Amino acid sequence: MKSRGFTLLEAMVTLVIISLIATVLMQSLVHVLGIRERVLRNDAEAGQARLHEQWFRESVSAAIGDLSGGRGRFAGDAEGFRFISLDPLVGGPPQPVEWRIDEVAGGASLEYQHGDTSWAVIPRGLTDARFSYLDAEGRWQEAWPPADAALAPSVPRSVRFEAESAGRGIAWWVAIPSGPGLSPPLQRREDRVDEGF
Repeated sequence: MKSRGFTLLEAMVTLVIISLIATVLMQSLVHVLGIRERVLRNDAEAGQARLHEQWFRESVSAAIGDLSGGRGRFAGDAEGFRFISLDPLVGGPPQPVEWRIDEVAGGASLEYQHGDTSWAVIPRGLTDARFSYLDAEGRWQEAWPPADAALAPSVPRSVRFEAESAGRGIAWWVAIPSGPGLSPPLQRREDRVDEGF
């Protein structure tokens, strides 16, 4: 009995089927790699956004009223604020720091300043960015100290940063423990005279 091999037509049909399967598999691989790249990029952006928010929270939550002699009193408006932080981003003793919104090409940026050094925490792309401050009565103020409050505390209860970036909203709200109505404020008594020493 004579063995029979593939005919040319059978071989060509087999090659066409294999090439179609390979094409479908390659398109699926390209699609999966595209999804993977987008997921990794979104994860990296989300991680960076969490880090920016953490920097903001840590420095602002450590705000104190001022140092002796009124140096570094908390003051701010919708575009930025300055204060003394017990936990500045670069570490060290309590130091004056500033958070501000600067207009740059491509939208606003969120800047952090410490001494002579300034960092663009969010370098561009912010729209409708603003700060606001919670007073002791629970009202949000556009400036601190509020103009209508005669005896405003030295720091607000909370600071809020709101903005839009790439169609997503940013809303960071940080309580200041030394603010009024929260835990007991950090105070330094310089007017007390110790007797007998």
